[in-house]
Parts: sequence; C-alpha cells; structure tokens
Amino acid sequence: FPACEGDSELSAPKMINLATSGLRRSPRLQAASKNREIDLAEKERQFQYAIENINIGFILWDDQQKLIRWNAQFVDFNPEFKGKLTSGMDFEQLLRINTQGPLVNLPADKREAWIRDRVLEHKNEAESIFENQRSDGKWIRRYKKKLPDGSVIVVVTDISHFKEIDRVKSEFISTVSHELRTPLTSIRGALGIVASGVVG
Repeated sequence: FPACEGDSELSAPKMINLATSGLRRSPRLQAASKNREIDLAEKERQFQYAIENINIGFILWDDQQKLIRWNAQFVDFNPEFKGKLTSGMDFEQLLRINTQGPLVNLPADKREAWIRDRVLEHKNEAESIFENQRSDGKWIRRYKKKLPDGSVIVVVTDISHFKEIDRVKSEFISTVSHELRTPLTSIRGALGIVASGVVG
C-alpha cells in the first residue's frame, strides 16, 4: 500500500487489521443475525411439520425442474418412489421411476413417448388436474400448479371414496329409471290393447 501523509508509521499488518476491522460485525449485529437464523430454522421446521401432517401427497420442483421437497404421503401414494427421491433430481428421473409403479399403467413400448409428453407438460402447463385409476384399483387425483417464480407444486389425493360414491349413485339412478320404465311400458301396452278394442 502506498503510504499516505501522516500515516507513515502504519505497518502492513496494521493496515490489514484496519481494513478488515470494518468487515467484522458488532456483537449486536451478530446477535441479530443469529436470531434471524434461528427464526428461519423454526419456520422451516414448522413448514416441514405441516406438510408431513396433511393427508395429501406434496411435491415441489424449482424452476429448473429439480426436486426441492416432498412429504411421506407423496411416497405413500407412489410406493415406487420409496427410498429413491433425492433433492436435486430432475423431473424426467422421477417419471422414469414412476413408469415402474401402479400409477402409470402403460405398456413398455409407450413409456418413452409418455415421458417425453409429461416433461413438456411440466415445463409448459400453468395448471392441470389429472385423474387416474391405478393398477391396484385406487383412484388418484393430481393437481399441479406453476407458481409465479417458475417453481411447480403438485398435490396428490386419493379420490377412490368419491369414485365409489359416484358409482353407487349411478347404479341407483339406473336401477330406479329401469324400475320406473318397466311399469310404464306395461301400462302403455295395456292401454294400447284397450284402445284398439281387442278387449271387450
């Protein structure tokens, strides 16, 4: 360092010490920083606790299609992922694992095209809802939404109960319609015979 007027007595170590002393934090700033770190860690813990205790599958991707976070329920809905999900894995890797499970019920020769289509949808779709009956009979609904920062959130729910209610309702309506039509057909036929004068 060139010497400045009046500080010819400063040695190099003293000058370095002076230069770095401004970079050191005061105890008050250090305490505030530590408190922020503690607050962030607590909020992270609360968020993780919340997503682990909701009865839906949850998975979050960043804007580069890299996996950020998921919960145990997501793995319960997709047992083929057990022990295979890792932070930072890309969406296509997840799809390749997914094709081995009961949710994607496709012949092997159609899987590559399905993966390619899903990757494009994941990149381009703003929002979607997809329902699928798995090979184990369960009905799953997947809701996906792209967030303003480009990240993507997906929630997965088991809708088997609602599908069963719809099935029972449809059967009931079909049975009632048939039962109502049967007597009307008989009455209509009898009235036709009477009207024709065949019966005295």
